[in-house]
Amino acid sequence: MWRAGCPTGEVCSSFALQGLTFYGASFGATPTTIILDRSVKPVATGGLQTIRFDDVATRMAPTFPSTARFDSNLSTVVSSDMASVLARAVTPGTSHLRIEDASGRYVDSVEVRSAPIASAAFNDRSEGRGWRFVGPPGSSTAYAIRTGASVRLEIAIRDAASTRMVDESMAISGACPSVTVQREAWDLNTLVAVAAGTCALTFQAGGTSQWNLAVTTADSPDAIAVLASESEVDLSPTTVLPLSVARNVCFVATIGSLPMLGVSWTVELSSNVQRVATFTGPNCVSLLGTSTGPATVTVRASGFSRTFPIAVGP
Repeated sequence: MWRAGCPTGEVCSSFALQGLTFYGASFGATPTTIILDRSVKPVATGGLQTIRFDDVATRMAPTFPSTARFDSNLSTVVSSDMASVLARAVTPGTSHLRIEDASGRYVDSVEVRSAPIASAAFNDRSEGRGWRFVGPPGSSTAYAIRTGASVRLEIAIRDAASTRMVDESMAISGACPSVTVQREAWDLNTLVAVAAGTCALTFQAGGTSQWNLAVTTADSPDAIAVLASESEVDLSPTTVLPLSVARNVCFVATIGSLPMLGVSWTVELSSNVQRVATFTGPNCVSLLGTSTGPATVTVRASGFSRTFPIAVGP
């Protein structure tokens, strides 16, 4: 923050006279990500956040010796150096992290808020399927992944007001031969399906809050269906594809009731159906009838195929 003069009641340092700029953890960031929001974030109670700071005047890390402490016991300093603090939220509430010079004189401070975790959500960033709400601690979710493929999961933890929070110690754990977990960032993990099987993983955050994550891996799906929510036609036997207007259709491959991720798609058409474009992703096509009569759309997904008999009409 910009320190305009010395706050009332403080004995201020001669260092960093304009104050410090504080930075917190970023959401969903990797080393190549352009970070737009570098602010200090709310911390899940029991969780960790690294808070870094620069001298406002020089825009560089401070070079003077300093100490860090909180003004209450709601949070605590785990470790610190001249330019960063690893802080743990102990109890819900709001406290202030104070940076002081070696003589104990005030340099600057930043507010740190903490709250219990109310819910978690997962975002599949590999295929852009969006956020999946998992629920409060103790809830379960499940994924299916093709053997040899990987899925990047961004995890969000939120308080009762749905504010996203930080816990840099949160992690996915569990030992199984079919899935390995690669941690890319504090809230971003890659699940790699190395063999066919089932795997029971645990996601833990805020020290003690846990969620169950079941992962099924297989070489191919056991079913293909039209994804109704993203399609203009259902490719049922009564479907009549028009000659003049293209129709968009998307497919989903499943194992049991679970959509399978990491699938390779191909679509084969009878001679009287033309593929106009892939309009959203590899599992979607835009179809146009070219001559009237019976037609077929054959969809192949990593070793499994299904043919949809339809018709082309005027």
